[in-house]
Amino acid sequence: MDAGIIKGYEDNTFRPKNKLTRQEMAVLIINAFGYGVSQNTNINMKDANKIPKWAKGHVAKAIELGIIKGYNDNTFRPGNTITRAEVVAMIARCISQ
Repeated sequence: MDAGIIKGYEDNTFRPKNKLTRQEMAVLIINAFGYGVSQNTNINMKDANKIPKWAKGHVAKAIELGIIKGYNDNTFRPGNTITRAEVVAMIARCISQ
């Protein structure tokens, strides 16, 4: 937590048993690799309005860098549980940058 990668929830809990969402992973990966958030939060996906404000700059940056991608139907699905395959793909893209 000291590095600012993981901040927990507003009620000061960590909730380790929760499943990780796509929007949470975007925040974690952008923080972990120190990319900084995007100031341009205009995300060109059908469900961009479902990405909460606390995650939007991180998701936008991850998309800009090609670290995370949307689905074929042009959705991001921010609240969906992220798969192990998606996590590995994101980390691999970060390492190859």
